[in-house]
Amino acid sequence: MLSTFILEESKMNKFDVKANMIERSFFRKVKNGSIYLTGKGHVNEINKITDRVIYFNTKETSSSPNSLSRTKLRRAISYMLYKRTASRKDLQSFSNFNSALMGLLQLILMDISKISKTVSDLLRITIRGVRHFFSGMDRPCRIGFNAVVNNNGHFILNSFFYLRKKKKVDKWMQRLKENDLKVLLDSGAFTLYQKLQKGKKFEPITVEEYASFINKYRDCIYGFFNLDVIGDSEQSKHNFERLKELTGISPIPVWHSDVKNW
Repeated sequence: MLSTFILEESKMNKFDVKANMIERSFFRKVKNGSIYLTGKGHVNEINKITDRVIYFNTKETSSSPNSLSRTKLRRAISYMLYKRTASRKDLQSFSNFNSALMGLLQLILMDISKISKTVSDLLRITIRGVRHFFSGMDRPCRIGFNAVVNNNGHFILNSFFYLRKKKKVDKWMQRLKENDLKVLLDSGAFTLYQKLQKGKKFEPITVEEYASFINKYRDCIYGFFNLDVIGDSEQSKHNFERLKELTGISPIPVWHSDVKNW
């Protein structure tokens, strides 16, 4: 989900600051000739390090050195601190040598990272830790916002069910952006379902409407849940694929038990 992470050159967030510190500390210790394993398990050698570039090559092939901008490396570290997980495809945005970058990230974040294969046999690097989201703010309000900011929060949960009807939603999202807050977005499908069950009248939430909101405010959105349909797994699956098509991002899948037991 790289497109949700926008780096602003004029304003460094806490992940950028920490990434810079980690990168500088690493290069104070590493030496030319150091070796490490790429994501695929090949042996890479660090040939040369300058103020701007790191040069490396794969020892098995004796190829001429490849290079990676240290600026892009810092951004990749910042992205890992922010997202905590990344596939090789995600890392492609930082370097064409994504397997080499993945291995380098594991070396830099050695104490907290690991590389593994997904069930679909894709390589993924993950760092340990807990991400805290301030909940109870599915309906945006000033009191909740101030509570998050005053407690140094960076991630909140909002519901699209309420955001879509908020008169000053642009102002709300801008306020979040200015305070370096990211939104985990719930579709609000279950809230809508509950209200309809009580006989209240509300407009249905469409995939197109939901996707349009995500695309408009994607620089504020950490991730988003699928627009699931209560009691209809096939339609939920269709919505998942449609959202992925419209946004270019895989939604977070939603699974629920028999709604009769709620």
